Amino acid sequence: MTNLLSDNSLDPALRELVSRLLVDYDDPEHNTQLLIGELPHNLPFSLPVTEGSAVVCSMVRYVGRQMEVFLEVDMAATEAASYYIQALTEQGFTKGNWGFHFIDTPQVLMCRIGEVAVDITADARNSLSTALRMFIRIPPAGTPCEAGGKRLSFPDAPMPTLLSPPGATWRKIGGSGGQGSVDRSAYLRTTLNPNQLSDFFSAQFETAGWLRNKDFSWTRAIGSEWLVTGSRDEKWRGVLLILASPIEANCWRVTLRLDRHPYMG
Repeated sequence: MTNLLSDNSLDPALRELVSRLLVDYDDPEHNTQLLIGELPHNLPFSLPVTEGSAVVCSMVRYVGRQMEVFLEVDMAATEAASYYIQALTEQGFTKGNWGFHFIDTPQVLMCRIGEVAVDITADARNSLSTALRMFIRIPPAGTPCEAGGKRLSFPDAPMPTLLSPPGATWRKIGGSGGQGSVDRSAYLRTTLNPNQLSDFFSAQFETAGWLRNKDFSWTRAIGSEWLVTGSRDEKWRGVLLILASPIEANCWRVTLRLDRHPYMG
């Protein structure tokens, strides 16, 4: 294992700044612990680090009930995700299901039911390097890994899976859901311009049965609004936004938000 930065190399002023930034206001007596180049000491499973890969850092919150591990893995994103899925499967984990999908990128939930949930996201740096993030919950409250393996109740929204353009890579995936709305977003690296991206995704919306309602554009972004009827005859509005990254060329933030349409039916 290669440590990118030893803990002792942190300047005292930087250490103080980090400690202030990591204050947990929900649990001020137990602030977030930052481990540079180390795995959490009480990780409830074995996490192998392959030759040529590195532990970037780990964060431990809520007295060990939540952890995040960041790895630089010397593999392509799909290969890295498959490697760690297999490593966890051999330790009694099974795949969970959040109940929604967005974009074809390596992202998976692994469960030991009633014990621990591990969200794995593999962000491609290039064709042979991956930034791997694991978000760990102990116990897995509020996830499909809870005892009984129940699925969370997300909106009955027909969220399309948006396939990537050829040669593109995805990173920094996130989102949320609740009664009446759901949204997902990610950064996409591609040589396509925003209009070409819009055409590429629009074809997928149309194939999935969505109807284009209107388009809009700004200086650094374009978007489109789509309408569809859900499986329970509910009317839904989808907004697709493509925004230019302010810090990286040929990188776009793609966001899809669905809302139960208030003005229809």
